[in-house]
Amino acid sequence: MLLIFTTFFILINIFLLKSAIIGVIFGMLYFFLLSKKLSKRMLIKLPYSILLILSIVSFVGALIYFFYKLDNLAIALTLIITAIIVCIIPYQEKFFIIKNRFVEYSVFLKINYLIRKILIFAYLFFVFILFDCVFALQTTSAIRSPWKIIPNDFFIFYFIATLILLLIILSSKRKKCLILIFLHFLVSSSVAVIVYKLGYGFDQFIHQATEKVIIEQGAIYPKPLYYLGQYSLVVVLSKIFVVSHIIIDKLLVIILFSAFLPFIIYESFKNLSKNKNILFALPLIFLIFPFGSFIVTTPQNLANLFILITIFLALPYINGEKKYLLPLIFLTLATLAIHPLAGIPVLIFLSFILLINFLKKSEISNRAKKLILFLFLLLGSISIPSIFLINSFLSGLKINFSLIKQDELLSCFYNLKFYFVNNFNLFFDFAYFYKLNFYLIIFFSSIIIVLFYYKKLKLFLPYVFTFIILFVNFLILKFLFSFDFLINYEQNDYTQRILQISFYFLYPIVLFGFMQFLKALTKQDSFLKILFIVLISGLITSSFYISYPRADDYETSSLFNITDADIETVKWIENDAQGNDFIVLSNQQVSASAIKEFSFKKYFDSQFYYSIPTSSYLYQYYLEMVNDSPKKEYIIKAMENANVKQGYFVINNYWWKFKEMSEEAKKTADSYKIIGQGENVIFKYKISE
Repeated sequence: MLLIFTTFFILINIFLLKSAIIGVIFGMLYFFLLSKKLSKRMLIKLPYSILLILSIVSFVGALIYFFYKLDNLAIALTLIITAIIVCIIPYQEKFFIIKNRFVEYSVFLKINYLIRKILIFAYLFFVFILFDCVFALQTTSAIRSPWKIIPNDFFIFYFIATLILLLIILSSKRKKCLILIFLHFLVSSSVAVIVYKLGYGFDQFIHQATEKVIIEQGAIYPKPLYYLGQYSLVVVLSKIFVVSHIIIDKLLVIILFSAFLPFIIYESFKNLSKNKNILFALPLIFLIFPFGSFIVTTPQNLANLFILITIFLALPYINGEKKYLLPLIFLTLATLAIHPLAGIPVLIFLSFILLINFLKKSEISNRAKKLILFLFLLLGSISIPSIFLINSFLSGLKINFSLIKQDELLSCFYNLKFYFVNNFNLFFDFAYFYKLNFYLIIFFSSIIIVLFYYKKLKLFLPYVFTFIILFVNFLILKFLFSFDFLINYEQNDYTQRILQISFYFLYPIVLFGFMQFLKALTKQDSFLKILFIVLISGLITSSFYISYPRADDYETSSLFNITDADIETVKWIENDAQGNDFIVLSNQQVSASAIKEFSFKKYFDSQFYYSIPTSSYLYQYYLEMVNDSPKKEYIIKAMENANVKQGYFVINNYWWKFKEMSEEAKKTADSYKIIGQGENVIFKYKISE
């Protein structure tokens, strides 16, 4: 009855009251009641239930949006259908099949109660310093990396905080450690969202603008077939809590990453070890894997997070806890709805697990079983290229076969070696050695762990085979496909995403290896234990550094943030145009600012009126202006293609040829405008009547 009343009051608030206070109170009550009901029915813990409710909302909302739109009526249907789905899920029987308990209980570190309390206080103190530092250095000026304005001392504090947290974890048996790990995940993943006050990159602004249109109009046309899972989740949460969609969007991946992934890693390995010290350490050790995908919300990043959650949640299911099958199905459907490219690997993974279970119970001959398994592996290994080809045929986006040349193939094999960097800076040399060799380190570590613990690793065979399937898909895309519809520097994006996702399936194996290593380390003296803690803290600190855009002696990021000058630029152009049609040739940050301020205001023959990197002839003209010379003929051609009489060319002062290009453009432009203290310069061009 309380659930019905709560849902009814949320709907009244969405349609009539529109109160943020009522939305937050009853929205949280709605999710709590549903999660509690689901946890009782499925015999799973509350955090799992909350995550599954979000998955159901994401998938149901995406489904409704696909056939209708996401107006208030659709939001109401989503909430009602979600509640109905939860209520019709049958109660699970209270049985568990738990096996393969590899590790016996033992104390890793002996630290008395008082010292542990002091360590907790010290850790919270360092976390406060880290957050205080990041908030104090928020900026709206252009920077290539947050590390350009954050002092090096910050990494010392982060390292110390990590080391203290490991000491606390390895001397404690209480689940309260997970709260501290949540804080560490949060401080690790939130630097960009705090420092870049207006945001950085490009994709997030496209998606935020799309979500804004859906909230205001119920749908955006033409309807995208991708990303519906994220859009529905953000829009539904925004409507329920009466909170800006931008806030929901900015924090979605960071909060889900910090709140759910540590808990799920802990729970997934719980049946493989009695040693709580080691179990609590595994979620924190996860941060040795670079987590750049989880510092900003995009559909790909959100889907990647759902993949990792599914990967770890599958571990207890493979180990015999059948109650997790339905959650795995919900998570897979949600991942497919958020981003199909990420959903396909997880669908292959789940299908493989179900096929193995079916073959184990089936009475067909072993020969037939091997044939079925071979066919599955074969079809799985060509599934993603096949889907790309089908999508290319349906969408008209051109994909060519491009057999790699022999010298390029030999070069690829030659690059399969460890890279060593030595710029006489211990921290950066170590961090970049780890970054440049990450895939090789994970691959060879997995092989070593499999060789050492082969009998115990039968549990992880679905992970190994899924990795192989996805890696073959990656090789086919890498060596045989050419994505000509994308701009040059984005053509490797799809293949790199598949490579990244394939290695996700080795993460549980690597963490299992750490679990076994920690077990052996419990028998060693304190010096080796402390040495291990220092090494892991160093790895996590290195991973933290390389997870964000960088601009140092080793690597320079091309990602800039949106600035006040960019916002002022697009507003000035809008006012100067006086309602006339125009185009703008600018970099993606200025274009993102226009999307942020004016959404998808104008299109000319399906081309956005600002130059954007993907599939835009305007962006090609912009590249000619900045890479060749700011010739008037380039922008005139762009204006003629768009059939407009007015155009603007914007150059930012961080462009390496800024002064030279500015002087050349001044000679050919009809007029120009300097923004701020010279951060941006706008050049105006007209075609005479």
